[in-house]
Amino acid sequence: MCKFFFAGVIVLGCLFWQGTAFCQSSASTLQVKAYQRMIMQGAAPTVELEVGDVEKPGKALSHQSLFYIYLLASKATDIKLNQVWIKQEAYEATLNRVTKKPVVLKNGKQTDTLIANIPETVWQINIKEKASNSGKPKKAIAGSVANNELVLKLMDAKGIVYIRTVKNIKTLEPLPGM
Repeated sequence: MCKFFFAGVIVLGCLFWQGTAFCQSSASTLQVKAYQRMIMQGAAPTVELEVGDVEKPGKALSHQSLFYIYLLASKATDIKLNQVWIKQEAYEATLNRVTKKPVVLKNGKQTDTLIANIPETVWQINIKEKASNSGKPKKAIAGSVANNELVLKLMDAKGIVYIRTVKNIKTLEPLPGM
């Protein structure tokens, strides 16, 4: 009887361990690629001279950031986006499946390939606006939000929650203002 109990504990332990490993391997199938491009607007700043040859710095260029965020999945096919945090601020966003690969951005003569022609399913996360009712991040992801430039909270069709982070968003060459 004792041998069967011990064998049963080992089998259950292995099943639990394998189940955990399976969850981790399926969780690792979601990758995030994030890019940021600045659009510079206005004239270059100049120094103004005041009475007595005192230099006063001119107005700085205003800029706007465009974010290009992609989610790559090799196994998960039905993903829902719950939260997006960029540089510690919550944003409203939508998730759209990318049908044409590779994903390429042009900047004059320069071309940036954001996503190569890969077999994985790719979704683009489109940032809409800052979330109006976000406040501070919940305790479960507060550390991730504080230590990363991008945090995504996602859920698949089975109800499994995924937290994906990007420490530093890759910066692309800025675009001149229009």
